[in-house]
Amino acid sequence: MRFRFLVAAGTASLCASVATIAEVQAGAFGLREQSTQAQGLAFAGAASGSGGVSSMFWNPATITMNPGFVAEQNFTYIGLSSEIRPAPGTNPGFARLGGSGELGQGALVPAGATSYQMNDRLWLGLSTGAPFGLVTKPNQVWAGEVYGRSSRIFSLAINPVIGVKVNEWLSIAAGPNIEYFRLTLRQALPVPGLLPTAYPSSFLKGESWGVGFTAGATLTPRDGTVLGIGYRSSVHHDIDGSIGV
Repeated sequence: MRFRFLVAAGTASLCASVATIAEVQAGAFGLREQSTQAQGLAFAGAASGSGGVSSMFWNPATITMNPGFVAEQNFTYIGLSSEIRPAPGTNPGFARLGGSGELGQGALVPAGATSYQMNDRLWLGLSTGAPFGLVTKPNQVWAGEVYGRSSRIFSLAINPVIGVKVNEWLSIAAGPNIEYFRLTLRQALPVPGLLPTAYPSSFLKGESWGVGFTAGATLTPRDGTVLGIGYRSSVHHDIDGSIGV
């Protein structure tokens, strides 16, 4: 069986969210690990260049703060850990199935950024990363198995930008944000006559390419002071995939 549905994914400053037309919120799959340096500073001043060349994720105009050729590659390990347990008073039939166990799955999240100064006024930049992702995988049989046995989201964003140093105190930049999004969701399929421990798994999987844009500006009123503002548009995904058992 084929299916199609919409996902709207976007980031603004330090926020990320995903939603489907079925109103399933997946903001917890948003990843902020786009710069090791900015993360070490709790993202303070990221839009003003505190994260090095990787600051272009929050404000592409920061590339004009990097003379010559500059490249960074960041890797962040996320040790996701979570567990769901049946609450007191839960239906005994479900409570006997038990909790989810450790459902978190660790992952290595990469992010890269490169800028190249063409001349005194023009810069070219490219950032890549995974704005959404991670995997949850509880026990195969547990009290919430009809809601989820596993979930997996993978994304890749490619963001080329052009930066212009208008004068000594103003820089601007913009570029398209090209994003690939893939998801796989599995859950138990209740079958009359079977015990919950024998339910087969159904799946929903699909993928999509979407395009948005980023833009930003930096103001340098005096040496040692940089003001930055950046914007990342939403990226709409029309996901095409399949449903089956």
